Amino acid sequence: EIKDALAYMRLVSSRDSDPSFERVVNLPPRGIGARTLEHIREIARAESLSMWQAARASLDRGMLSARASGAVGGFLELIDRSAIEVEDRTLSVISECVLEKSGLMAHYQKDNSERAQGRVENLRELVTAADNFSPVEPDEESLNVLALFLTDAALEAGEGRAEEWEDCVQLMSLLAAKGLECRL
Repeated sequence: EIKDALAYMRLVSSRDSDPSFERVVNLPPRGIGARTLEHIREIARAESLSMWQAARASLDRGMLSARASGAVGGFLELIDRSAIEVEDRTLSVISECVLEKSGLMAHYQKDNSERAQGRVENLRELVTAADNFSPVEPDEESLNVLALFLTDAALEAGEGRAEEWEDCVQLMSLLAAKGLECRL
């Protein structure tokens, strides 16, 4: 749930994050099927586009069925609207807006199981973390605070971290690094 929320936030910040696109394009379920996603992947590969650009191109060229066009178009519009709504907002407002607009919070609140309620609490904790975030980057005026938060959140998610006074090296797998890439 936290990784899903971060993926939504990453897409709002930068549309060309393929791992984020793949993670949340159909979460909560929007009716975007495996065949539609495979078509978008093929366009992305063939034309050296991001998944976002390939989805947009597929819509613009009328390459998707009416149902798939509606679902993909709705998702792209959701992310675009969210980006406009959070422009020049505080990090906590951005995180709250993304959780609400994406439908993630509502998706987990529907389920009354203990596990789902734990996920809701985790998402609320993410908003609190965003509210308490203060970048330590020396040149923070020139950097996007949301991008700094996303990077920090991904790195902070590492398990088994050492205490400040301990010398250590933290390793991460490629799977754990998924979504940390940056496009300049």
